[in-house]
Amino acid sequence: MTPVTTVADVLADTSLALGPLWVPRPGADVRWVATSELTDPVPFLEGGELLLTTGLGAVGWDAEWEPYVHRLATAGIVALGFGVGLSHPGVPAALLRAARTTDLNVLAVPRATSFVAISRAVSRALDAAERAEARRSLTVQRDLARAATRPDGPAAVLDRLAAHVRGTALLVDPDAQPHPDERVRAEIARLRPLGLRGASVLDDAGGRTAIQPVGLHGAPETYLVVHVPGRWSNGLHGAVATAVALLGLDADTRARDLRAQRRVRARAVELLLDGDVRSAAAVLSTALGGTTVPERVHVLRCAGPRRDEVLAAAEQRFPAPLLAAVLDEELVVVTDVPRDWEPLLEGLRAGVGAAEPVEHAARSAAGAARALARTGPHAPLVRWSDLVGEGVWSILDDRSTTLFADALLGGLDEELIGTLGSFLRHHGQRGAVAGELGVHRNTVRRRVRLIERALGRSLDDPQTRVDAWIALRAVTRGRSGADSPWSRPAPAATLDR
Repeated sequence: MTPVTTVADVLADTSLALGPLWVPRPGADVRWVATSELTDPVPFLEGGELLLTTGLGAVGWDAEWEPYVHRLATAGIVALGFGVGLSHPGVPAALLRAARTTDLNVLAVPRATSFVAISRAVSRALDAAERAEARRSLTVQRDLARAATRPDGPAAVLDRLAAHVRGTALLVDPDAQPHPDERVRAEIARLRPLGLRGASVLDDAGGRTAIQPVGLHGAPETYLVVHVPGRWSNGLHGAVATAVALLGLDADTRARDLRAQRRVRARAVELLLDGDVRSAAAVLSTALGGTTVPERVHVLRCAGPRRDEVLAAAEQRFPAPLLAAVLDEELVVVTDVPRDWEPLLEGLRAGVGAAEPVEHAARSAAGAARALARTGPHAPLVRWSDLVGEGVWSILDDRSTTLFADALLGGLDEELIGTLGSFLRHHGQRGAVAGELGVHRNTVRRRVRLIERALGRSLDDPQTRVDAWIALRAVTRGRSGADSPWSRPAPAATLDR
C-alpha cells in the first residue's frame, strides 16, 4: 500500500509555520518531499511531490515563472514550497500570478524552517498514515471475515463492505442483473469472456465504481460492483479484495454443497423409480436432514438444453424436499404438485406421468416417458392422463402401427376394408352394416367370411376386433401419406367372391 498525507495536513503542522499563499487543492495527497533548484526539475520527479526550492536558479526571472509553474502542474506536483529570505525576499509575484491559473498549491517557507524539517515532518506523517492504514485494513478484514461466518454470509459481507467504503456494494449475476447502471451492465458484458481475470474500474464525476469477478474456479459466479462516491484509497482497494476473496470462498463452498446435494437427490430419485422407497427416504434423511417423500407422486421427464438451468431455477424457487435430478440427459422430477413445475419448463419438452403411490413411481415414470415421446413443437408438454383420454391409439407410434396394418389387412381390398370398418362400428350387427353400405344382408355375411379367411381369425373374437380397429386407424392415416401401402391397389385376386 502507498501511504499518503495531504497538503492540509502539512499546513496543519504548526512547527513548520508554512504560509498558504495559493491553496486550491488542500486535500491533494502528498506522497513525498523533493528539493530542487533546477530550472526544470520535472524529469527527476514522479508526481505527487511537495517540491521545495529557494529559487536560486531563478534569480531575475519574470516571464519565465509561467512556463515553470505550468510544467510543475502538468507533471502532477501537488505543491511548491518556496523558501524566502535567501535568493528572494518573498515569493515572486509573477510566480503567484502563474500559479493562480493552475491547481498547483503554493506555500511560503519561512527562513527559520529548514527543508530537512519539512521532509522529516512529511515522512513522520506518511509513517503514521501507513500504520493507521494497516490498522484500518486489519480491522476491515476482521469485520468482513466475521460477517462471512453469519448465516446470511454474502449479504452481511456486502452490508459491511458498503459501510466501510461509505458507498454501495452489490452482487450481480453474469448478465449484470439487477444493476440499474447501463454502463456497468455494458462493462460486465465486455468482461465476461475474460472469466476470473475480467476486472475493471469506471471513473466519473460521481466517484469510482469497481467491478470484480467472484469465484475461485471456472466462469465467475457473480460480479461484485462497488461504488465509492469519494476518494478511492489503497485501503478501500484492500477491503474490496478481501470481500472478493470471502465471497468467492462462499460461492465455491455453496457450489460444492450443491453438487453433493444433487448427487444425493439423484440417487434418491433412482431408488424411487426402482420402487425402493425406504432406501430413498433413508438417503435423503441422512444426507439432507428432514427431507420427506410424498405418499403420492407424479413423475415428470423433461428433455432439452435448458434442463440444468431449469433445475437451478427450481432449487431457488422450491423448498425441500426437491426430488429432481438430471439422469441420462433428462431432467426427472418426482413431485406431488406437478403444476408448480410447469411455469419453469419453458424451452423444454416435458411428459407428465399420472399420480401413483410413491412405491409405484416407476409406473408414473413409464407414462411420463410415453407422454414425452408425444411432445413436439406445438405440444411441448403432454400429460399421460391426456393420452389415456384419447385412447390406446395415442400411445402407438406411426411406423409400428403402419407395419402392423400392412401385415394384418394386406389381403383385403377397398371393398372389404370398408365392410370391416362398418362391421366394427356397428359391433357386428349385419343388418346395420347392410343398411350403411346399401347391400343385402347376405352380401355382408359373404364379405365377413372373406375377411375372416384373409385375416385367419374370427371377427367374433374381441382381440381380433381390437387389432382390426387399430389397423384400420393406421389405414385411414396412412392413406394421406404418399408412401402408404394403401396407396397401391390391394391384391384382391386372392379372394373368392
